[in-house]
Amino acid sequence: MANIIELNSLSDVISRYDGFIIDLQGVIHDGDKIYPNSLNALKYLKENEKKVVFLANSSRRVKDMAIKLKQIGVERELYDGILTSGEVIYHDLKSKVEPFFQKLGRKYYYIGSNKNRLAFESAGYDYVSDLSFADFIVIGDIIDKDDMVNNYIPMFQEALSRSLPMVCADPDRISMISGNIPIMGPGYVAEKYSKMGGYVFFRGKPKSESFNYCLEGMGISDKSKILVIGDGFETDIIGGHY
Repeated sequence: MANIIELNSLSDVISRYDGFIIDLQGVIHDGDKIYPNSLNALKYLKENEKKVVFLANSSRRVKDMAIKLKQIGVERELYDGILTSGEVIYHDLKSKVEPFFQKLGRKYYYIGSNKNRLAFESAGYDYVSDLSFADFIVIGDIIDKDDMVNNYIPMFQEALSRSLPMVCADPDRISMISGNIPIMGPGYVAEKYSKMGGYVFFRGKPKSESFNYCLEGMGISDKSKILVIGDGFETDIIGGHY
């Protein structure tokens, strides 16, 4: 097991690293407002010429996330890039490089907000509002804070009767809404479908692909020179050890 070191500030370790992979909600902002000290930390990193990439489990596309960051006060010069699980899934769907995506069919049923669904429109698939016409399911986000996983069982039973695969664009088991209020995450719902016997394709943290994409974007080949900063053990901490 790695040694646990208590840190007082970034200045304790900044000289050891060339790049920083940083989570967003819960680290940079609370869903509505930026944390003032996080903004100061980003400025400190750029003043010291460090590479900064934001990595988030979110069904949002990168362009939408950049707009959100600017709205809360994170200017573009404070980071080198953003990657979201939704962005990776979008390109997976569009490119169809992997055999799984080549076999999906054209029609998808979406679980989540209409706003996030629209981000997938140009990937080359047709959205259907009736599950009975779908070739596969995409789950992006949970929009009702009082939603319960058992509410999805009838839908999943129908989907299982037709062996519909599911694509999970945000694997977080717990999500945060405005003000850092925890709610059931899409990853938890997707996991339920998997336990019922459905096939689910996940992207995002803690899978190594997302971190590798960030490394490629930074142009830093030595992983020991990268520090991952996050607030989730199952996502940021475990993923950061890959």
